[in-house]
Formats: sequence, C-alpha cells, structure tokens
Amino acid sequence: VKTLIADAAEKSKVLICLTEEDPREYQVGLNKIKANLDNIVFCSEKKIARAAKSFDDLKMYFSELILSSGAKVVFFDNITTSSIYESFSVRTQGEFVGFLANFAEKNES
Repeated sequence: VKTLIADAAEKSKVLICLTEEDPREYQVGLNKIKANLDNIVFCSEKKIARAAKSFDDLKMYFSELILSSGAKVVFFDNITTSSIYESFSVRTQGEFVGFLANFAEKNES
C-alpha cells in the first residue's frame, strides 16, 4: 500500500486516513521508499473520533478534510477495523462507502 501511496503522491495530493497506526510511524515507512511527503496529508482515527460524533458529522468531516487538503487520492488504512466504522450498523457502513464514492465522483477525487 505504501508503494501505491508513493506512486500517487508523485502526481497528486494524497490523503491517508489511518485507523491503527500513528501518522509519524507511517511516515517512517514512506520515508524509506522516498515518497513525496509534501503531497501527503494524514488524518488519524483519534482526530476523526473527536470531530465526528454522528454519521452526519462524519460525512461533513470527510467532505471538508478532502476538499481542504486538495487530495485527489484518498487511502483508508483498515477502514473495516476502525472503531468509528464498526460503531455503525452494516446499513450505515454501506451508506458511508456510498457517500465517499459519490463525493469522489462529484469532486473528481
């Protein structure tokens, strides 16, 4: 995955949403493969959890985060094991994935 991120970061701004690792730890691995860190923005599950208390908050948080970062590529590291994602019903999980897909299509991400 880190190689895919590094390749994408050569051409576009990349947002990485980490659910298990600390962004600093993840950067170490990206540094080893000489990824363009200037084009990589990190968010962590801790930040997401503080900002998103409801499903609508979560959608708003990601909309603003993606747009403000300028990311054209978004990677979720282990979204299905995320405590935020797991806290939703299966139906809401599907709605969130659909929301992200529609958002990406509308915003060419």
